[in-house]
Amino acid sequence: MGQIKNLMQTENLDETTEVIKNIEMELKEKEHIEKRESMQLKRRQSKIFIDKVVEDVLEGWTNPLEAFIVFNDVKKKIDKGIKEIYELAEDESLAHGKTYNYQGYKITNVEGRRSFDYSGCAEIVELEKHLKERKEFYKKAKISSDAGGWSEVQTLPDGTTREVFQDSNNELLVAPTIKYSKSFIKIENKL
Repeated sequence: MGQIKNLMQTENLDETTEVIKNIEMELKEKEHIEKRESMQLKRRQSKIFIDKVVEDVLEGWTNPLEAFIVFNDVKKKIDKGIKEIYELAEDESLAHGKTYNYQGYKITNVEGRRSFDYSGCAEIVELEKHLKERKEFYKKAKISSDAGGWSEVQTLPDGTTREVFQDSNNELLVAPTIKYSKSFIKIENKL
């Protein structure tokens, strides 16, 4: 503050302006460092929080469903935060190159994968429509055979088995197998 007072008494405004700019830059850098340190502290605290909740659940002190709901809520907030800053983070990452090390992490910028849109190709659209219809036919036949309709199990020369059913032309067709995805808990906020 003494520097500013002394410089204000002089006629040299350029020197005063330069000193003020330097002080402002130092304050901004200090604030930047404080915010980064605060973020890292909260990150460490969140790791401790997660480990403690898991430990309490495993030891029977905390209801696992309650902990799951809390974790799910935190995950949604984190996912929302990631979505909000993603483009800025991507821009920053691209400025460093394709692959680089940053704060102990190996970062790689990966381009989106290429895909093809066949919606303008009449032949493909027709084939996909036919395939969808055939899949629906096979699905209904499987449901029907599971509900008591005719089907039989054949053993193949390699020892594997398959279920077959008859179509309207009495041709034997292999029934599809049913696979189940992993079950999950759906949580909706009703408050």
